[in-house]
Amino acid sequence: MDTDKSQEASLLAETLRKNGIACCSTEAMEKANQIIHKTEKKEIEEDKLQLLEQKYRSLLEQNNNKVVNEINNVKDTLNSVIKEINSIKRDISQQPPVAIQEPAESQAKAEVQQKMDEVKGEKKESHPRQGTFGPEDVSIEKMFYFGKKED
Repeated sequence: MDTDKSQEASLLAETLRKNGIACCSTEAMEKANQIIHKTEKKEIEEDKLQLLEQKYRSLLEQNNNKVVNEINNVKDTLNSVIKEINSIKRDISQQPPVAIQEPAESQAKAEVQQKMDEVKGEKKESHPRQGTFGPEDVSIEKMFYFGKKED
């Protein structure tokens, strides 16, 4: 490999000398070596850049795969929840409606109250708070204060 580099450097030095860039062969050789080293450095930097780019792409790809997996897991979970809800709705719609029964104590109290009302035989009198009077029975001025009251 060193022979290839030295041949390349000598050819480059010769072209530099022919084109008038270098005045003597030693100067041409120095400039040729500098050019070769610069190109080698650029190649090394390009290689490093490519490696970094590959690492970056692989990290992005891994991250994207993780996100896709998490989204798929959430979708699967959501689908299973939807299926469960639909099956519960189906079960509820297939069952006959159940009449809500009051507890035995409240039924017994209601029956006792009815019997007592029947025994007493009293009619309940209407009470003004229960709404047995109309708006014309009481004027609004008596209910609300609208400023100075004249005696």
